Amino acid sequence: MQWLIILIALTTAIWFAILLANSPRGRRALLIFSVLDLVGVAAYETYMHAIWEKSVHAPIRIDIFVVDLPLLILGVASGIAGMYRTRSSRAQQ
Repeated sequence: MQWLIILIALTTAIWFAILLANSPRGRRALLIFSVLDLVGVAAYETYMHAIWEKSVHAPIRIDIFVVDLPLLILGVASGIAGMYRTRSSRAQQ
């Protein structure tokens, strides 16, 4: 489960970063937030899986449902909204 969250977070962060590089300067806030959020989720989950789980006898990972999944959904949703927002600003120009 952890590697799936890390993979989804990093691939969508890379995708939104590419869109961010090609977007006009005016409407980038949602894409910037999305990339930072998704990289943060991937870094947190990597730390929890690689370091924290090794130091505990029986890790119960409730934080996946309380922290990771809501932040992952928020990052993807804000990235999609930012993608459509930059696309609409290009259509107006």
